[in-house]
Amino acid sequence: MANKWVGHLPGGLAMAGILTSAGFAATSGSSVATAATVGAVAIPEMKKAGYDSRLAAGSVAAGGVLGVLIPPSVLLIFYAALTEVSAGKMLIAGFIPGILTTVVFMVGVAVLGQSTMNKAARSPRAGWGERMRATGQAWQVLVLFLLVLGGIYLGLVTPTEAAAIGALAAFLMLLLSRSDRAISDW
Repeated sequence: MANKWVGHLPGGLAMAGILTSAGFAATSGSSVATAATVGAVAIPEMKKAGYDSRLAAGSVAAGGVLGVLIPPSVLLIFYAALTEVSAGKMLIAGFIPGILTTVVFMVGVAVLGQSTMNKAARSPRAGWGERMRATGQAWQVLVLFLLVLGGIYLGLVTPTEAAAIGALAAFLMLLLSRSDRAISDW
């Protein structure tokens, strides 16, 4: 989905990796999990597209840092416990810095993407219909994000309860996607 939106820009595939990292960080809360998961998919694709290996690895490493800032960050919850501050307030406080950091990383990648070694590595521009279809296919991330953070922000659940709800919702989505495939294969 992210590649459909920014893949045509200079350094677009690296930007898509950063956006994917932001989305994954919003569901996992872990920098290590974000960097490992996105890196396993994004780095080979960027190398295949002709990206410089330093830009590919750097964009994934930078995107991994977003797991610390973007709620539901495990480290923000840990820090809240250490400082005896509300975990919900701490998570809300990380939202704007997480978005700003994502934007700054993307601007940095756009500047680096202008260099001669990365200029040829662009995806074709996707039309608005294709972008919207791709966004619609990423509905599970949006649902998890809204369930977990919406519950915390609205004061309906604690961060621990939100984590349990998010894990259960992800498990149910996995089961439903498997059953849909099993039914269509049958």
